[in-house]
Amino acid sequence: MKSVIFLISSSLILSACASGKVTLQPPSQKIEIENEKVIDKDFNTAWDDYVAELSKSFFVINNISKDSHIINVSFSTNKPSDFVDCGTSVVNTKHPVLGEKNFRYKVADSISYWLGVNGTNNIVQRERSTSLDGRVNIYMTPKDKKTFLRVNANYVMKIFVSQGNAPFVDSREYSTTFPTNSIGKFSDGNYCRATGRLEEDLMKLAN
Repeated sequence: MKSVIFLISSSLILSACASGKVTLQPPSQKIEIENEKVIDKDFNTAWDDYVAELSKSFFVINNISKDSHIINVSFSTNKPSDFVDCGTSVVNTKHPVLGEKNFRYKVADSISYWLGVNGTNNIVQRERSTSLDGRVNIYMTPKDKKTFLRVNANYVMKIFVSQGNAPFVDSREYSTTFPTNSIGKFSDGNYCRATGRLEEDLMKLAN
């Protein structure tokens, strides 16, 4: 039993002593996402054409009501940086044999890297896995014989971080929720914002 306790204690000590200097470049807080446009078609034509194009996209149609002029869709991706910006991080760590290493990555993306352990030849693995999903309300209504379109998304960004060497691994999860033209803050103070690509992709479907 004592050996088991020693192994667990050693693993926790190594994980606690893992060393890395983190430099974070946050995204801009300036929000200027274009999410409205006027379609040069009458409402009935614009609606039918838009629904036809939307059905071909990767978005999942949850609800659709022509009378209410609302379409609700959902989305999910394992590469959040395509649609959100959470800044860029650089982790600097050192190892007697492996040398000094800078791990640079987009905070919104998944990555695996190692951290040196002070005063030893050991390393500790750190795994970051990210995901993004959410829902979008698409509003279409007649406007002067044309059609007005507005796209409002609600993003759910999740980051799962684990650190240690199997079978002794510590883990935690961060998440934040934010709409178009706003920011989402994590508990550690970091934040994300939409890039506008999702809204642009949905508006492009209205040819």
